[in-house]
Amino acid sequence: MSITADAVYRPQIPPRRAGGPLSTPAFLWLSWRDPLRIWSDRHFELPQIHGRGLFGEMLVVSHPDGVRRVLTENAANYVKGDLQRRVLGPLLAEGMLLAEGEDWRRARRIMAPLFTPARIGGLNRRMAEVCEARIAGWRLARRAASWTWTASCPV
Repeated sequence: MSITADAVYRPQIPPRRAGGPLSTPAFLWLSWRDPLRIWSDRHFELPQIHGRGLFGEMLVVSHPDGVRRVLTENAANYVKGDLQRRVLGPLLAEGMLLAEGEDWRRARRIMAPLFTPARIGGLNRRMAEVCEARIAGWRLARRAASWTWTASCPV
C-alpha cells in the first residue's frame, strides 16, 4: 500500500504493548527506538493513568477532553518537576516541551505561523513517506515476533 497526499487518510494502528509499566532500560530503549510503543493497552483504554515513573509522579491523560483541559484550559496547574527539568533539559534544550507559562505562550505565538494549514500542506508528501517507513517497521516487528530463533553457536 502506498500513501499519497491525495489519498483518504485511514490510520494504521501501531502494535500495542500488553502489560504494565516498563523497566527503566526498556522504557529508555523504546523511547529512543519507537516512542509509540511505550504506551500499553491501558493508555488506549483508560481516560487517564496516574502513578510513579522514572521521573517521579506522573499523570498520562488520553481522553480528548482531559488533554484539552491540561494543555490549554488549566495548563498552569500542571508543571514539570525539578528532576524532569534536569534530565530532559539537556535533551530538549529548554525548548517548547519544557517551556511553561508566559515562556510557552511566547514560543507558541512565534511558532504558530509555521503550522498553518498552507505550510503543513506543503509537507504532506514528506510526512507520507515518513509514515510509510514507520508502518513498514511495524509490519517487520510483527513478523519478527512470530519467528522462531535458534542458536547454533559452538560452546
